[in-house]
Amino acid sequence: MANIGDTTKASEIGRVGHGRYVYSACPECDSPRWKRTHEAGNLCHKCSMQRPPTTEAKRASELGYNVPVKDYWLYKDSCPTCQADLWRRKASLGKRCSTCASRFGDRRRGKEHPRWVGENRRIRKDGYTSITIQSDDPMYPMANRNSEVLLHRLILAQHLGRPLSPWEIVHHINHNRQDNSIENLQLLSGQHIHNAAGLEFQIHQRIATLETMVSSLFLKLSLVEVRLEKIERRQSQAKPAEEHYSRLEGLETRAEGVQPDNAHQRPASLWDDEIVQAQGKL
Repeated sequence: MANIGDTTKASEIGRVGHGRYVYSACPECDSPRWKRTHEAGNLCHKCSMQRPPTTEAKRASELGYNVPVKDYWLYKDSCPTCQADLWRRKASLGKRCSTCASRFGDRRRGKEHPRWVGENRRIRKDGYTSITIQSDDPMYPMANRNSEVLLHRLILAQHLGRPLSPWEIVHHINHNRQDNSIENLQLLSGQHIHNAAGLEFQIHQRIATLETMVSSLFLKLSLVEVRLEKIERRQSQAKPAEEHYSRLEGLETRAEGVQPDNAHQRPASLWDDEIVQAQGKL
């Protein structure tokens, strides 16, 4: 059970994204809930919707807002943190102002950042690791304006003993951008060769995927064949029973069609005997 003030990542509580959440209580109803760190001091959804608007309300055009379509209502409210007076819509009542939200916001820096991997290092969105180097480093010509250089390029440059040129590409042999061991790095002379290597890897992955799909289709086809055999076997077993039923219906029709003048030629008891024999074979 979480306690007031506990913080966690979004993935640990079933939320989408990479933000951090804090277990805080609503300022009015004191009901605990998980909120983003910059929204911890806001009212809960129920209190914000049930909160009666202040008597002071104005149209947006009266306050100098540009209203291209509909002139909406704004209500006078105050920030729960700094108590600053604000004009807001009804759905935004009880929330922090933009200044307090940025001041107490979700600042995921340093070790709190989800892509933190060490001092002066970070994992970029494309999966590569970048590192910050000093201006007196011999490999500083490879750095960008933020003094950052990709880790796999720096490792290979230190192995060769010289800075890499911009047209020189460092390729991960196993296509794992986090595996920066020297055995996994390969120096290519151009981007077109790197693209060809990546295309070859994609082709192999596509072939493996298609092989898996074909094997699953063959398995489904074999199951369908087994079901068809069972259906044919049942139909073949049902044919004798259908013949007996058709014969029984024919005998009943003949028995009903006997006329009184020729009834003495074929007694009804004989028809009944044949019907009983046919029923016994079913």
